[in-house]
Parts: sequence; C-alpha cells; structure tokens
Amino acid sequence: MRNQGRRTRAIFPSKALAIFVVALAVAACSGGGGGGGSSFSAGNQEVGGFWAGTIASTTINGTFQLSGVVTETGELQFVSSDGGAVYTGTVQVNGDKVTGTLEAVNFAGLMPPAALPAGTITIDATVTSQGAITGTYTGANDSGSFDVTYDPAYESFSDLGKLASDWTSIGNLVFKAGIGGENDILAISVAADGTFTGGDTDGCTYNGSFAIIDTDYNAYDAQLDITDCGGLNGSYTGLASLANDAGLEDTLLLSAANAAVGIAINADRISSRSAAGIWTGTITSDLDLIPVSTTAIIAENGVARFAVIDGTQLAGTADVSGNFLDSMFDGFAADGDLFPDGTTFGSVLIRGLVDTAVSLALSYQGVGDTGSLSLAYDAVYENGSSFATVADDWSFDDGAGDTVDINIAANGDISGSDSDGCTYGGSVSLIDTNFNAYQVDLTLSGCADAGDFSGLAAVLDGAVAGDTLLIAVSNSVAEAALTGGLTRAAP
Repeated sequence: MRNQGRRTRAIFPSKALAIFVVALAVAACSGGGGGGGSSFSAGNQEVGGFWAGTIASTTINGTFQLSGVVTETGELQFVSSDGGAVYTGTVQVNGDKVTGTLEAVNFAGLMPPAALPAGTITIDATVTSQGAITGTYTGANDSGSFDVTYDPAYESFSDLGKLASDWTSIGNLVFKAGIGGENDILAISVAADGTFTGGDTDGCTYNGSFAIIDTDYNAYDAQLDITDCGGLNGSYTGLASLANDAGLEDTLLLSAANAAVGIAINADRISSRSAAGIWTGTITSDLDLIPVSTTAIIAENGVARFAVIDGTQLAGTADVSGNFLDSMFDGFAADGDLFPDGTTFGSVLIRGLVDTAVSLALSYQGVGDTGSLSLAYDAVYENGSSFATVADDWSFDDGAGDTVDINIAANGDISGSDSDGCTYGGSVSLIDTNFNAYQVDLTLSGCADAGDFSGLAAVLDGAVAGDTLLIAVSNSVAEAALTGGLTRAAP
C-alpha cells in the first residue's frame, strides 16, 4: 500500500467465470419461466432443453459459440460468449417449425465488429425433439444461421437445495471483457431459499434470487441486481442451471439481461476454505507497482492483521464465504506517513481468493489507493501457542535511538517501556493452542501514544527459530496502531 512522504517510524518496525465455449451457458428470460401458456401441443416436436452449437453472422463475417436454454413454455435465452451477445425471447412450435422474435443485447462495452449486432431479430428454424435446432435469423442489421444440439443435462430435476452452496468464477468473466474486468474473481453464496449474495474483485456487488420453473427440468428463474459496478449497475432477469459434468452438478450457469446489457457467469461449486494462518508476501499499490514486504496473521476466530514492513497496518476480521474473502478493514498509515488520499486512517475493502494453507490472492481498495496482496502460507502457524513460548524479555533497537523493551510473564502479563517514555502494560492470551496466534491487549501510558490497543501476535523465525515476536495492535477509535517485530533476549 502506497504511503506519501515515506518518513517511516514504526513503533517497532516489523521483520523484514469461465469462458463460455462450454455448453449450457444460459441467460435471462424477459418474463421469467413458468408463466403463460405452453407453446407446444400434441404432434409438435419438443424444443425445451439445453442447446449448444454455433451462430454464423454475415455482417461481421464470423462463426461464434452459441448455447442456452428453452423452457417448457417456449421462453428462450441463448448466449454467445465469444460473440459478446445475449438473446432473449419466446419461440413458437408448429410441427417441427420453430419461429420467434428475440432481443439481442451485448456484454458491457462491446459492440460490432467486436461483438454480434444488438437489436430485434426473427428466427426461422426446424427442430427435432432432443436432437437439434437448425435455422436462420434476420434483423438488427444482420442475418445469419445457427445450429445447436441438445444436451440431456436438462432432464435433471430442479431443487433449490441443489443450488445452496458457495460458487466462484476465477479470472474468466467474459461478460466484463469490454470494461476490463474479465480477469476478476467472482464469488456468490446461495441460501437454501434460493436467495444469493456475492461480489467480485472489481468491487461489484451481486444480489438476487433463484426460483423453480418446473421441478422436472434443470432450469431456474433468476433475478439479479448489480451495484457498485459502473455500467453494469442495474436489475436483470435470467435463467440458471447446473451443468452435469461426469455426473456431478458442480457448475452453476447463470445468465441474465436487461434492455441494455447482458451477462453470463459460469461458477464452480466450492467447499468452504479457511484464511487462518501466518502469511508472508507482498502488497503492491497500483500507483507505483512496487511490491512491499507484508506479513499477515489471521487467527482461527477470523481476527486478522496485515503488517506491512513500513509500519502500515490493516486491521479487521477475515470473512470467508466458500473460497472468497470479502471484508472491510481499518487502514492505519505508517507513523509520519499519509495515505494517497491525504489521511492517516480509513476503510480498506479487501477481497480475493483463499486457498487454505497455500495462498491468498487478494485485491484492496480504499484511502485513495487500489492494489493487490499476494501472500503464501507459512507453516510456522502450526507450531502451536502457549504462555511458555512467549514468556521472555523482548526488545527492539533501530540503532538510531528508538528502543522498546517488554517482558511477558509466565501468565501472559506484559510490562515494559520505550525510548519515547511510554510505559507498557497489558496481557497476551491464547486463542487456540494448536496454532501460533495470540490475542494481545496492550496499554501505553505516560506518552503521546498513550491508549489501549488490541490485536494479534505470533512467534516467527528470525536468525534462529522462534526469536521474533510480531505484534500488530490497533485502536480504531483513536485511529492509531502499533506494528512491528521484537527480538527475544539472548539466553
């Protein structure tokens, strides 16, 4: 995280959704499924199903992927991921003839020749039940042909309980390609009643609900609201389904549209991940692209501290849904520095992907800055915690006159002082003895930095194993924090 001025004086400075060539990408229906009378009658071929194939445009002289769903009532929505378009409408069937009028909209920021033309089109096709739909289209200053084949995954029954899970799409949000967000990580969490919430690493927020259309078929109505997302902000209606790969319904396909914009999301089901651990790596501001060493402590109870080597601290609770961390933190600038917005304290949104005991791939935004955190797991977290481990004398000396000396007693009580005249009191307590993270409550008195601070500590390996105590504590009311590493007294 970039600070202005760089006059660093820490109190004790720390030790250094998928590309939619996949079949079944489905999208919004203008009126939702399940309503209105059926377009089908005895003797007609069946057009309901999942369909995937290609669409060929004469206007932009190309062939593109096309996939989607037609419900049992004739409501259709198809997506062309590489063509950047979503098609919505209702079709009628007479024998083996399929006709209808569709509305085409583009993904945000795309238009011909980078995308198929948007507007009203009419289709004229033939269908064989559970076989293929082949036909032509005209309109929207375009004409062409399409050919799609049936996918039997449509025949799986629908139940909101199947959707109740956490889902993520990593780096393949093709519907955001026109606005530069195609590499975002998106995560949504679906509740048992079909409601869902989520977000992505570009700061967009997703809220909505799914509803069953017909329990015999694998298709769901979808309602979606997008906020904090610029040109994608708005309400959408659409369809969702579960892809059936190797008999596992572990891919959620959601697409939706409004009068102006279409979206398509392919997300994988995920088991819940944990961000707990000691993590080391870098924080990089988009303003200067300079990676700065950072260590994070995230305890089993979710309490988290990101300690940057310059003394900057991010303090909060790491909320993880599935494998996606999405939390607001308090940001404290290094002593003597300012954040890019001219403040020393402010809110910072941290979002990104959690791979348990492997890595954190996060983004941040706030205090006038955006950037990334790339951190790897440190197995020192698994060393456990005990009062005996931390009971000792600990000190810091920067060689320029700033010193800190504290003692941690056998019961966790803290006492000490520093060269600024501060007297230290407080305590260290155990969170989970299986892991190397400690709760720290610290009181400073008799100096300009006087106040109560709370946070975390961990015992790290420096010159020898266990010789460094990293402490990161803060007081959000006072907008103050203490961050850094102390060295264990020589035996």
